[in-house]
Amino acid sequence: MRRTSLQIFSFVVLSAFFFLMFAVSINSNEVSIVASSEIETKAEQHWKNIIDYSDPVTLDQFISQFPDSQLAKAAFALRYTLLKENPNINDYNVFLQKYPNRLQSQIALKELFDLHAQQNRVSGYLDFIKRYPNTDLAFKAKLNLQKIVFEFVSLVDKPEEYEVFIKTFPDAVEIVEVNKKLYEIELKAEQKIHDDFSQSADPDKERHKRANELTTQWEELIDEFNKKSANKKSKDVGVGLDEMYKIERMARIIRKIYSKYNAAARIRQENRHKEILGKLIEIQQGIDSTNLLLKKINNDLNERLDKIQKEVKTGFEKTNDNLVQLNRSVQSGFETTHQLQKHQIEVSNKILAQTKDMTKVMNDGFKQVIRNQEIQHVLSKQTIDVLKRGFDDLKTGQEKQIALAECNLKIATDIAKTQMQTLNTMVAMRDDNNKRLDLLNQTMVAGFNKIDNSIWQCTDQILTSNNQMIDRVSSIGSHGGKTMLGKLMGGVATLIPVIGPALKDTATELGDQFFQEVGHEL
Repeated sequence: MRRTSLQIFSFVVLSAFFFLMFAVSINSNEVSIVASSEIETKAEQHWKNIIDYSDPVTLDQFISQFPDSQLAKAAFALRYTLLKENPNINDYNVFLQKYPNRLQSQIALKELFDLHAQQNRVSGYLDFIKRYPNTDLAFKAKLNLQKIVFEFVSLVDKPEEYEVFIKTFPDAVEIVEVNKKLYEIELKAEQKIHDDFSQSADPDKERHKRANELTTQWEELIDEFNKKSANKKSKDVGVGLDEMYKIERMARIIRKIYSKYNAAARIRQENRHKEILGKLIEIQQGIDSTNLLLKKINNDLNERLDKIQKEVKTGFEKTNDNLVQLNRSVQSGFETTHQLQKHQIEVSNKILAQTKDMTKVMNDGFKQVIRNQEIQHVLSKQTIDVLKRGFDDLKTGQEKQIALAECNLKIATDIAKTQMQTLNTMVAMRDDNNKRLDLLNQTMVAGFNKIDNSIWQCTDQILTSNNQMIDRVSSIGSHGGKTMLGKLMGGVATLIPVIGPALKDTATELGDQFFQEVGHEL
């Protein structure tokens, strides 16, 4: 009965569910249109409630909240227009961070670069290169940065500043001009040293010495450069270029000022100089290729930016047209929404009217399920009482079995203890008997040894007497021997009774000794 009621209830619920799904499927298109219209309605209502349309933060929030609405496009266009009306480097950075992948962002990046170019500051170009390192404009920013630093170094006109420039920007376009100015400064300084030697006692000797010193320094620089080049893993053409330029400048100074001093040094210098010049030519060719590539990139970038600007302009025109159409669509959308809402209300009323009967059937099903549950509750209570009595009887029987088992265990424990005591006693008696038998055996062995000794002593005495008698018989003769032999035999007969008591006394003595030592234990 319970199973039948559950089946009826399940059938009712499933019927109601499928009926509702059928009603929803009929109006699915209308509902999707209504949902889209609701989003546009909320976006339009939020747009009307905006107080300040010139606030970038407010526009960013609207775009983030309604990214798929038509008004979001208008908000973004207004956001970019505000950015252009009040150009600021920080505002451009914020804009590019929020919208990095939009078409207007590329134009904004070019406008940001133009702002940095107007300020023409080292810190500005460094910040631009750091924020946008993988863009084409980063190359252009690097070129402008090198140009600013070159102008500053040229204004200061000190050799250490030129050396820092070469070390920092080894592949710069201005590197040839920097190296030329640095050569002129170093040549002038060395010419002064050469001329000062004319005041010494032997000017030629001092100049020979100076030429050797410069040549040695020059060769040490080459060796050091070769070691560093062998350990460097980078393949950049600018690596070590400052050292090579320094080596090349020293070679030119030595050849120009000390050309007629130390011919051997000049020959070595010529050979090494050709090697350095070859490397410099290769590096310079690489720098020239890089500069050509940068120019090409710059031209391509300008063409791309012009194309993007045209596309953005066309996009703005289309956006304006879309906004006009959007206003018309919104108005017609309101009318369509009103009609759909009216239609939806009618459909909802029909669904409510049709679901009243389903609700009644479901209520009847719930009541039947409740009655079945009450009957099941009564049956479960009776079953629980029967089980409880059975558990009580089982518990009583288990308690009796446990008591009987405890009694049997106690009896078995007492029997085991008694058997263990008996066994321990028997083991102790066995050990005592073994000890007594060992002692008896030792005593008997000692007695037998004494008896053997006594017998051997008597035998020795008899043999000794016999030998003496035999000797005497031999010395007397046959007649006398017979007489002595008769006496001998009589003596043996007389000796036997003496040996018997002696053995008897020895055995008696051993027996008394045994019983004195062991008798009380047996």
